[in-house]
Amino acid sequence: MALYLKQFSRHFVTTAAAVAVIAVVAIELLAGPWVKSFESHEVDATLHVLEKKELNKDVVVLGDSVGRGIFSGWRSGKGTVAMLACNQATETTGQYFFLKRYLEHNGMPGAVIICDRTPGKGDLNQALTENYVQRCFTRWREILGLFRVKLDPVFTAKMVAYKLLATFKNRLHLQRTLVGFTNSDIYSGVVPASGTTPGGYGIFDVIEDEMRAARTESVSWRYLRQMLEELDGLNIPVYYLPPVTTQKIDDSHQLVQHSLAMFRDFERQFGGLHVLTDAYVRLPKSHFSDEVHLNELGLAAYRPLVQSRLDEIVQEAVDRRELNRDTAFARGTPLFSYADGKTLRMLRPVGTAAAVQGEALQLSAATKDPALLLPGLAGVEKPGQARVVVRVRMEGDSSTVARLYYAAGDEDFAQQRSLRAKVGPGLNQVSFLLPADFQGGKLRFDPGEAEGRYVLHAVEGRIIAADDAVYF
Repeated sequence: MALYLKQFSRHFVTTAAAVAVIAVVAIELLAGPWVKSFESHEVDATLHVLEKKELNKDVVVLGDSVGRGIFSGWRSGKGTVAMLACNQATETTGQYFFLKRYLEHNGMPGAVIICDRTPGKGDLNQALTENYVQRCFTRWREILGLFRVKLDPVFTAKMVAYKLLATFKNRLHLQRTLVGFTNSDIYSGVVPASGTTPGGYGIFDVIEDEMRAARTESVSWRYLRQMLEELDGLNIPVYYLPPVTTQKIDDSHQLVQHSLAMFRDFERQFGGLHVLTDAYVRLPKSHFSDEVHLNELGLAAYRPLVQSRLDEIVQEAVDRRELNRDTAFARGTPLFSYADGKTLRMLRPVGTAAAVQGEALQLSAATKDPALLLPGLAGVEKPGQARVVVRVRMEGDSSTVARLYYAAGDEDFAQQRSLRAKVGPGLNQVSFLLPADFQGGKLRFDPGEAEGRYVLHAVEGRIIAADDAVYF
């Protein structure tokens, strides 16, 4: 009897463990797609945008919430800006990961602006590190990169758990959705008020302190240097804009002075780095909402002081991107060219009247959906990771959106298989980088989403080498 009970107990434990594992896997597989749609804060929202949308801006802005406050709502008539500056708890490590993800799906920017009080400080041991970093940046290379720098198995294990367990990653959302309330608004194992781990100071805290003491530079400093090194290798200029501080000699002022000194040292190492020392501004305390962030009065006073310098940076970025695209396109292998009166006649208008006048194709759109069908492309042979770029030179009467649709075989044209570009009144030149798996098929160009007159001067396609495709 005892032997039977012993065998039963052993089999029961084994079976129960197997059932538990299967149940967890099943729950994660079933609930994963649903809970992944939850967003908690600006880091979640930014990562969602970087994954789902194509930004392709002239300038990328990195930094903390002070930098975000300065640039939020700011517009330059010279070009476009991608705002990636975020909560200071992400530290420079999170900003580096933002930039890497941006470069995956967007053309290289003409410049990067960093506006951060403490870009070289931080070891990812803040109260909100779990909320903004460990829970959010869970790609394997991000996890492994942080493990190599921090050498903290507990920190890494929690990131792996967030990577593999969607219900754990979104547990507060599930509590709020299924139960109606939650005991916290942040994902953190740290008590924000005290900065101590629940249960007091333990062995892992001792290990972390020892490893931190052994590092000669902070985690943020290492990722900042890596970021500057990579951007310098890509020939993307970087500008450090020191955040505005109060006129009082306080901690914020000292932090900015330390950052300026650090960037001046980096400036001697990286030729593409520019420290905007003359753009450091100090304003009265009444211009701040909390001695760090500008209020409306402060923004109204600050922006005119730096507007002209920022406009110069953006304009230089626009010119640099256009030059890079022109050079890359010129190096490409011609695929097709409709650039004169004779060849432009080969484009078939849909939903619009069209007539060749001189060396251009005139369109008179009576609807908001004018289109031109291009002659079909047979199998396109592309060496290696080469891509197809279609460039259009056109005129229009209004600000609208041009689209290039692509389809293979018997596929119909669809929104999800289209590329968009903003166009304005007057002469425009826009480029469309087709997906890497495009091997030929049908193309349709919609010059705009408004009624009116459009003039096409050229529609050209070229095969661009992978190294040049990054400019588009």
